[in-house]
Formats: sequence, C-alpha cells, structure tokens
Amino acid sequence: MKNKENRIFTLLSIAAMMFLSLATTQVQAQTFSGRAVGTQSTTTSQVGATTPVEIAVAANAAARLADTGELPPQGGSRTASVVNASVALGTAPVTGTLNTGLITASTSGSNGTSQSQARVEGLNLLVGGTLGTFRITANAITTNTNCVCGGPAGATATCTGNTDIANLVVQSSTGTVLASFDARVTAPNTTVFTTTASTDVGSGSTQVQTTTTITIIANEQTRTPDDGIPATDDITVNGLRVIVTETVTVGTGGNAVTTTTTSDTIIAQAKSDINCTATPLTDLQITKTCVNNANVITCTITVTNISGNAATNVIVTDNLSNDTTFASASTSGFTTLTTPIVGARGGTVTGTVATLASGASATITIVSNVAPGTPAGTQIANTATVATATTDAVVANNTASATVTVLAPTAASATISGRVLTSKGRGLPGATVVLTNQNGEVKYAVTNSRGYYRFADIEVGEDYFLSVKSKRYVFATQSISFIEELTDIDFMPTQ
Repeated sequence: MKNKENRIFTLLSIAAMMFLSLATTQVQAQTFSGRAVGTQSTTTSQVGATTPVEIAVAANAAARLADTGELPPQGGSRTASVVNASVALGTAPVTGTLNTGLITASTSGSNGTSQSQARVEGLNLLVGGTLGTFRITANAITTNTNCVCGGPAGATATCTGNTDIANLVVQSSTGTVLASFDARVTAPNTTVFTTTASTDVGSGSTQVQTTTTITIIANEQTRTPDDGIPATDDITVNGLRVIVTETVTVGTGGNAVTTTTTSDTIIAQAKSDINCTATPLTDLQITKTCVNNANVITCTITVTNISGNAATNVIVTDNLSNDTTFASASTSGFTTLTTPIVGARGGTVTGTVATLASGASATITIVSNVAPGTPAGTQIANTATVATATTDAVVANNTASATVTVLAPTAASATISGRVLTSKGRGLPGATVVLTNQNGEVKYAVTNSRGYYRFADIEVGEDYFLSVKSKRYVFATQSISFIEELTDIDFMPTQ
C-alpha cells in the first residue's frame, strides 16, 4: 500500500512539474533590457552646418572598455571587466588619453527587477584642445541603475539611478585645481565644471577665431519619453560625461569657414529597462541536415514551434557558402521564399511566415553545387538562423549548423559504338574491335552478326585509339577525343 502511495505521489509530482514547465513557457511576467559600459569615447568633426562625422574610429573603438552588451529580453546576467587600461582618445585639434585601474560592468534582470552597474577605479583622464588641456582624476566612479515592478498586480514599472564619485579632481594644464567632488550624486545632470576660452588672431581672410569649451556632468540621466504606459520604464545614467568642443573660424563675413571638433567621453554608463506586462513567450527550434551526393549538396532546414503559443513574423535566414553555387530551393510551411539567382556563388536564402502555430513546423530544402575549383576535402560549413517578433524563451536553439566535405570528382562515363563493314558496305560479323587509351590499357569488343560493336562505361575526357582486327580486311586505326556519347564510329576496309 505504501509503495502504491509513493507511486501516486511521484506521478502527481511529475504532473505538477510538467504543468509548471508549461506555464513558464506560456508567459513571462517581465521582459528586460540592460547594458553596462565602463568607458566609451567618440570624436566628431563638423564643417559649417553639415552633419557631424565621427572620426578617429580606431581610437574610439578601443576606448569602449568593459562592455556587457545588451541583456536579452528574457533576462539573465552579463558581466565584463578590464584591468589597467591605457587608451589614446580623439584626434587633433581635440585629443586626450585615458588611463584606468580596474573597470567592472554588470547587468541583470529577473523576478521583477532589472539592474546595471559600471565602476571605474583609478581614473586619470587628460583631454583638451588648442587652448589648453585638463586632467580629471578620481579614485572611483560607480554608476547604478535599478528598475522594479510594483503597484497593483505588480504591473507598474519604476526606474531610478545614481552615481558615487570618490575624490574627483579637475586640474588645468598648470596643475591648478579647478574643481573637486566627493559624494553620492542623486540629482540628475549635475554640472561639476564648465569653462570656455577664446582667442582671435589675424584679420580679414587670415583671421582665426578659436573657442574651446569643456563641460563635465555627473549623474547624467536620460529616459525614453513617457508613452503613457505605466508598465514600462527605462533609465540610462552616465556617471561622468566629459565634453570638449573646439570651434575654429577662419576668415570673416560670408567667406568664413567654421570647423567644430567635439570629443565626448563617458565614464561608467549603466542602463536598465523593464516591461512588467505579461508577455506571451514562444520557443522556436531549428534543425539542419546536409547531404553531399557527388558534390551536389542538399540541405533540409526545419523550424518547429515547441511552445504553447504561436510565433509571429518568423524569419529563417541561411547564408550559403561561396564554395557553392545555388541550384534550387523549395519550402513547405513558409509563405515566401527569397533565393539567389541560379548559378550564383553563395548568396542568402530567406523564408518567412506570418504565424507559426504551436506545434507547427515549416521546412526549406536547398540544393547547391560545389563551386568549380573547390579542392577535394574542403569543409563547407553553413549555419541557419530563425527569429520571431514574439519573445523567444530559449535562444540557444535558434541556430543550427551542418558541414559537408567536398568529394574528389568521379569520372563520368559513356558509350562508344559503331559498325564494321565489308568493302560492299555490309556488316562484318566476328571482327575484333580494339579500344586503347593513352596509358596503353586495352578493351575488346566483337562485332555481332550485323557488324555492330559497343563499348560501355568508357571514361570521358580521354583520347583513345580504335582499331579492327580481321582475317580478310585491313582497317585504318582511328583516333578519337572522347568527351560525350559516340554511337557512329564506323569502319570501312582500306584494302
């Protein structure tokens, strides 16, 4: 009796777990997004009223340090860190250097909370322009953002942020302390320091006016404009933002040309947002298999909705290898299919369907040929991906790859046939026809009662000699270049 009760309890437990698993794949109470970046810097140049253009791309890319990347909608956590960074910033006339100790960044989202933190220790930032440089140092700058779901039914989102600054000092190029700061900053957009310097030399067409402005802002906060939906909120906080702008005007009046160069450096950026509305979840699973048959590659891609909710705007993308040429594609379940032109190297095959119901599948079959000149043994790898406008609970199964090996070409074969005739044009039976290749390999065929002979499965692309042996007649040897089926190689006696 006790064993029976244990079995019943076990079955009920399994059923409860299955129900819980199904429930958690049906809806997600919140969706999240977040990102934390230790440092980042950009430099732009603008001539007159033209659109600013980013410059010094290589240096700017290096200045993005300890970047967690975006948090996926289903939440989770990401971290990044850098130790003892040293980076050149900007380009003339606005330049700088960034040196730091430990940089850490983290972002996470779960259970009604989304939060991010970026921390830069041992900051030593040197920035400036033609009219002077400034040194900004700090023991540490730490930026935090936090978003939570609360209120009735937990459907109201609230986001806050702050910055902790430890021993910030701003100095001129001569070492004069221009500003200092040491506090937790909760007020948004607090100006720590700003100054402007100008010079004016020359006259007329050679007149040069130079103006340099530096602005340092602590706890700079930005938000998406209020959309009237209380279930969503977001916040981005820049712990310290240092903007250096240098404007140079050459000439006067209508002939004057103004160039503006701006260096924008952010220290410790944290971003969080949250959507407290229940969101339907789906789970798309993609698989891919490829078969190479005589260097004709056939791949089958299958997408299955293994969740309890429909997936909308489903898109499958497969980027074909440049070692292949496209032949054909067909689909079952996708409503549109976009392909390269037949014979093109590489290219992309894309399938779309507006809705893929729960439990439904859709397939794409792609046929391609190994491109000419691809060496035997080459590994041709290919990856297909699937995406949907519905939040996908499991992104790990949204890609599938397959690899095939290029085969050594197999020699094609064909048939050589014809007739051996007498001097009167009648078929000569019992004559022996000899086929010899360039390597001296020989094949024989004997004519039938009407003088016909036939060689089967002869390798094409070779040169051959055909001769006839007969007791009564003499025949001339024929030389042939065999590139396709030959059915009329006839022999008439020469004597």
